[in-house]
Amino acid sequence: MERLHTLPFIVILMAIGAAAMFLPAIYAFAESDYPTARAFFYSGLFFGIVVVMVGLATQNMRIRRKGRSHLISIFAGYLVLPVMLAVPLAEGVLDTGFANAYFELLSSVTTTGMQLFWRA
Repeated sequence: MERLHTLPFIVILMAIGAAAMFLPAIYAFAESDYPTARAFFYSGLFFGIVVVMVGLATQNMRIRRKGRSHLISIFAGYLVLPVMLAVPLAEGVLDTGFANAYFELLSSVTTTGMQLFWRA
């Protein structure tokens, strides 16, 4: 738990996002939607491995300016995190492209509420 505090904030956000991909994978598997379950499971596994590697690489990184570090984390959170979260959505929903999935997840991260997908 002590080492968790030494990681950059964006790595922690990416780890939460990678772990959250397993919930839709479990639900899709329970509903027998195997292509969607596979897309979310493999994306969660891939990004989990990436997060572990980035976490190990930045584990002992010393932050000199905390203000700049927080601004970079916020910028990366709005740029990198929606890209990471849009990958399984673009793969799982076959009639959408990556740009639509990115826009949907960007609006989810920023909590603006703009939707491209509606349920009838």
